[in-house]
Formats: sequence, C-alpha cells, structure tokens
Amino acid sequence: MSTEQNKSLIRRLFADGLNQNNPSIYDEVLAPDFVIYDAPMPMQPGPAGFRQVIEVFQKAFPQITRQKFA
Repeated sequence: MSTEQNKSLIRRLFADGLNQNNPSIYDEVLAPDFVIYDAPMPMQPGPAGFRQVIEVFQKAFPQITRQKFA
C-alpha cells in the first residue's frame, strides 16, 4: 500500500469515523489484528479495541467528535 493510500485511510478513519460518529468505518479501515501498543487502557486487538479507546475519549472529551482533522 502506498503512502498516499495509507494517508487516505487515516483521513477517512478520522473524518468519517470520528467526526461523523460512524464507528462502522473502523471495521473497514483497520486490520483485524490492529493494536495500539501504548493505549491508555488495556484493549483488545482490532477495530473493537479501537472503538473502546475512542468511546473512553469521547466520554471524557465530548467535543472531540467536532474537531476538524485534515
């Protein structure tokens, strides 16, 4: 996968997944074995774990979904 393709996936993750509050995007753009190694809490691998981390941040910082990510 090219650098531009990777950038496009990350932009989609934030623009559609986070900004539009559409967590189903995580299943589309993250690998099944995706891991955040320095996650702020224990997390399971894959999109479900990413979704858990995002939910924690959204509860703590509700405005995070309204930020513009370019």
